Amino acid sequence: MRSPYDHRAERGLNRWIVAGDEPKESSRARLHRTCAPSSSPRSTQLRRAAVPARRCYDARMVPAPQFHDEVVFESALVRVGAFRCDADHAAFRQSAPIVNHCVWFSRTPVVIQPQHQRSFVANANTATFYNRGESFGRRRVAAQGDESDWFAVEESLACRIVDACSPSGGVEHAGLFPWSHVAIDSATYFRQRALFEAATSASRADPFSIEEGVIDLVERAMRQASSASRGRQAPRVSSRHRVLARDIELVLSGEFARPLSLTDLAGRVGASVYHLCRVFRAVTGSTMHQYRRHLRLRAALEAVTGGDATITQIAVGLGFPSHSHFTNAFRAEFGVLPSVLRRSPSPRGPGGTPPRPVSAR
Repeated sequence: MRSPYDHRAERGLNRWIVAGDEPKESSRARLHRTCAPSSSPRSTQLRRAAVPARRCYDARMVPAPQFHDEVVFESALVRVGAFRCDADHAAFRQSAPIVNHCVWFSRTPVVIQPQHQRSFVANANTATFYNRGESFGRRRVAAQGDESDWFAVEESLACRIVDACSPSGGVEHAGLFPWSHVAIDSATYFRQRALFEAATSASRADPFSIEEGVIDLVERAMRQASSASRGRQAPRVSSRHRVLARDIELVLSGEFARPLSLTDLAGRVGASVYHLCRVFRAVTGSTMHQYRRHLRLRAALEAVTGGDATITQIAVGLGFPSHSHFTNAFRAEFGVLPSVLRRSPSPRGPGGTPPRPVSAR
């Protein structure tokens, strides 16, 4: 199949009301229609005008929730796709079975509930692993729903990548990919954006290059997951602390552009400021400031490469105090100035290859 979903499983879920599906005429309306006395054409027009319309709005003027899942590049070894699902669509809350072994990179934040693991927040700071045949639940964080790009590899190739990244078997898991998600560094995020743009550009890159790029991208994400798993083995983190860290991620994912203070955040999740800082760092390995900065800068990358706002407007809109502060932070994150990146045809940068970010995460 061409997309990561088995869409046959979703047929019947999207039974939207269309013209002709209205409820049958009530007995009261039928009695009025059959027993009403005849009258002049003028009075008939007035009486008809008083009868409520069959709809309270013109359905053609109200956009239906959208579901879009498209393969933008395909070869015998890899696939690259774009997934877009509005939060009000019937397929949003529960996915159909996944068809490919793939890695997803979220453009919008959502809560993912795997079948046999804890729920987690998928956003621009994470890569999510899906095994073929898996289903998962979803919960809304932002109004946009789920907007993600995915990269899939052929099964035997996926087995070799897993063996290379986790030779000891690593984590107990029912599927081929042994982890559900991982926090990715800036270089990995930049590479997947550049790779997706190359796969969808009018002057498409050499398929050989895209295949190699997808394999490298999946391996990078897997190696980071393996490294993070080894680093979290000691000390152990309680489930209560994991829930608190997830609640913090939820707030930051939906409101990263707002000037949120530590006191405000602590009040939102019901914890003291000190406990907040200590637990989040223990669970994620990152400070809340770093986590929010990564979300802001990765949203800025989308705006710089795909929007019409000026650099100053992007900086102010994402909560940076000044144009210069934003420019310096962007260059430290992605290794290139936003103004230079905007002049280049794709997020690969002016030299044609992804620049090396200065920051490690």
